[in-house]
Amino acid sequence: MRQDVRSTKWLPLLAALVSAAPCAFAAEAPVAEAEGARVAMIERVAPSVVAIFASSGDGGGSGVLISPDGYALSNFHVTNGSGTFMKCGLNDGNLYDAVIVGIDPTGDVALIKLLGREDFPAARMGDSNQVRVGEWVFAMGNPFLL
Repeated sequence: MRQDVRSTKWLPLLAALVSAAPCAFAAEAPVAEAEGARVAMIERVAPSVVAIFASSGDGGGSGVLISPDGYALSNFHVTNGSGTFMKCGLNDGNLYDAVIVGIDPTGDVALIKLLGREDFPAARMGDSNQVRVGEWVFAMGNPFLL
């Protein structure tokens, strides 16, 4: 009889573990779905990220293509030392000549134009009025020209 008591005292724990397992697997599904959405978004945006190389060869940074005809937004501090002309690279490995179109040193913004084609992979712009506090934000670029 004593043997039966010992083996049955673990039954409630075993039942709890078995009943909790579907909940654990159900919780993993939304996490995997959210991860898949993030990966898809990054894959969609990556082609529009621009690596900017200063003509002096000692600096640069990144920007994002905002139109298929080659306009890209960057920061003034990224383009400041490059002069009027620079080289820009895309994640497909191609390099393009680019020129500065406009700058705003106070706002740290620069508009550049990549030359050489009319079908650049521009990023789709979102609506900043729809962004809510607490939402995920991702920054993509080429810090230190990595």
